[in-house]
Amino acid sequence: MIIQSFSTVIFYFMLVFCFLSPHTVSALNLEQVIELAKQNDATFQAEKFESEAEIYGSRRQTSAMGPRVVASFKYLRKEETYQPDDTAEVDESIELKDKDAIIDDGEISISVIQPLIDLTKLNTVRSGLLKKDIAKLRLQKAEEDLVVRAIESYYRILSAEDEIKLANSKCLALAELQKKTKETHRLGLGPVSDQYDVEARYQLALASRISAIAQLEDAREALSELLGMNFIDQLHRNSADSNISMPVYDLGYWLSHAQEDNIDIRIKKLQAESENLDIEIARGKLLPSLNIYADYERQQPDDGLDRYGWVRETVEIGLKFEMELLSSGRDLADFMAHKTKLKSSKKLIDASRRSVARSVKSTWNNLQSKQLMSKAYNKAVTASQKSLEVVQAGYSEGLNTLLDVLNSQRDYFISSSQHQKAGYDFLIEKAKFKQLVGLLVTPKENNK
Repeated sequence: MIIQSFSTVIFYFMLVFCFLSPHTVSALNLEQVIELAKQNDATFQAEKFESEAEIYGSRRQTSAMGPRVVASFKYLRKEETYQPDDTAEVDESIELKDKDAIIDDGEISISVIQPLIDLTKLNTVRSGLLKKDIAKLRLQKAEEDLVVRAIESYYRILSAEDEIKLANSKCLALAELQKKTKETHRLGLGPVSDQYDVEARYQLALASRISAIAQLEDAREALSELLGMNFIDQLHRNSADSNISMPVYDLGYWLSHAQEDNIDIRIKKLQAESENLDIEIARGKLLPSLNIYADYERQQPDDGLDRYGWVRETVEIGLKFEMELLSSGRDLADFMAHKTKLKSSKKLIDASRRSVARSVKSTWNNLQSKQLMSKAYNKAVTASQKSLEVVQAGYSEGLNTLLDVLNSQRDYFISSSQHQKAGYDFLIEKAKFKQLVGLLVTPKENNK
C-alpha cells in the first residue's frame, strides 16, 4: 500500500508539472513556426549564404562578353652616357668629349577590348546563367527541407501532448477503479487479486506517461534547435481529422508532375546542361576569335642627348583575329574530360528520375494506408468508447468482471492513441509527398 500511495504522489506531481509549467500566453501556429525557422535555423542560413555566394560567383562568368578596359602607367628614370670612339674618323677641329644625361620618362596607356565573335566567352556567359539558376534551386531545396523538418517537429510535439493527455485520463480512470476495488474488498465482495490487477495497469499507465513526457521534451528540443531559441510557447492546435484527405488527381498524374517539377531532377538537368556548355567552352578554345580594340598611349620624356624630348600620343582602333595553334594538348584533354562528365550527368538524371518515381509511389501508398488507418482507428475509438460504457455499467450491476473493465479500457486508450498518431503521421507524410512532386507550400495555402 505504501508503494501505491507513493506512485499516486508521483502521478499527481507529474500532472501538476505538465499543466502548470511556464508557457507564454500566445500560441504559435504552423505558419509562424515555419517563418521563425526560416529566420533562425543556422543550417538554413548557412545554405542561404552559400547560395548567394554561388550567385555572385556566376556573375563573373556572365560578364565574360562585356568590354575590358586596361589602364597602365609607367615611369622610368634613364641615364645616358655618350663616349667618343677612339677609332672614329672625325674632323680634327671638332673636340669629342664624354656626355651624360638623366632622362625621366612617363608613359600612360589605356586599352579597350570588346569581343565580337568568341564562342568560349559566349558559352561562359550562358554557363554563368545556368549556375545562377542551380544556386537558386539549391536554396529552394534547402527551404523545402526546412519546412518539412518544421512540420515534423510541430506535429511530433502535438502528438506527444496528446499521448500525455491520454495517459492522464487513463491514470485517473484507474485511480477511480482503485478506490472501488478497495471498497469492494473491504466489504468482502471481491478478491484481492483485483487490486493487484488495477495496480499493475496503473503503473503501466504511469510508465506510458513518463515516456510521453520524455518524447515531448525531445520534440521541444528539436524545435528549439530549429528555431534557434529555447522554445517554451504553446502550439496552436487544429483538428487533424479535417485534413486527412488525399491529394486530388491520381498517382499517374503526380508521377508525371514529379518528373518535371521535382527539385532534385531539375538540378540534375541543369547540371547536365552546364556540362554541355563546358564542352562548348572547351571546343571554343580551339576556334578563332575576333575582337575590336582601341588603344591610347601618351609618352612624355625629358630631353636626352639625342633630343628625345618629344611628347608622343598614339591612338589605334582596329580588329584583332586570334587563334591558338598549339596548347600542348591541354584544350583537347579538357574537351574530352567534359564530354565524359556529360555522360555521367545524364546517367545521374536517369537515376534521379527512377528514385523519385519510386519515392512518389511509396509515399502515395503510405498516404493511402495512413488515411485508411486513421478512419479505421476513428471508428474503433467510437466503438470501444461505447463498449467501455456498457461494460462499466455492467460492472456496476455485477454483470461484468473487473478484468472486463480493464480490458475494455485498454482497448479504448490503445485505439485513441493509434488514431491520433495516424493523423499526425499522415500530415507529415503529405508534406513529404508535396515536396517530392514539387508542390510543397506553406499550410496557409490551398492544399491540392
